Amino acid sequence: QYVLKQPDFVTIFFLIQTAAYTFGVICSDKLISWVGKKAVALYALAFGTIGLLLQYFVAGNDVFFVMVCICMFSITLGIGFVTMWSMVPDTVEYAEWHHEVRAEGSIYGFYNFITKIAMALGGGCAGLMLELFGYSNNDLTEYAIHGINISMTLVPAVLFLLCFSVVIFYQLSESNYRSLVDKIELRKSQA
Repeated sequence: QYVLKQPDFVTIFFLIQTAAYTFGVICSDKLISWVGKKAVALYALAFGTIGLLLQYFVAGNDVFFVMVCICMFSITLGIGFVTMWSMVPDTVEYAEWHHEVRAEGSIYGFYNFITKIAMALGGGCAGLMLELFGYSNNDLTEYAIHGINISMTLVPAVLFLLCFSVVIFYQLSESNYRSLVDKIELRKSQA
């Protein structure tokens, strides 16, 4: 509405964005079985970061190019949703192997809690960013429009890179995970 200056496109914009997100969710399973959770997460984060950087630095007001970039971002979000949730059960098994206590309720509860805090912080940060750039729907300045553009491109790109730097240290590959499960079963059978 403000950056592309096409308010009639808003509905189609969200339909395309939702379709891209859904595509990311659907293709995640095949990608994970093909290359593994960590690799899929890393490739998706890189793909989404490239899309966001292209949107900010290259796309300009070209609606088609902007939508390609938005699709790259949305596909990454869909894949990220699936891969992050699929890594949580692996951590349950790792914790059981490492501490000899199965604490899946605590792990899932903590993950849910952190997710809700992150969503609240994200919503609050969106409002703060609009305030920082002087957004007002009565008097919309070029500075505010630039702030909206930064909030929708560079800020998520930085967050994707931060997530990339965390996921890169994730140690549980599919073979490690299977080995852990086998060790847990062996320990249980010996007990």
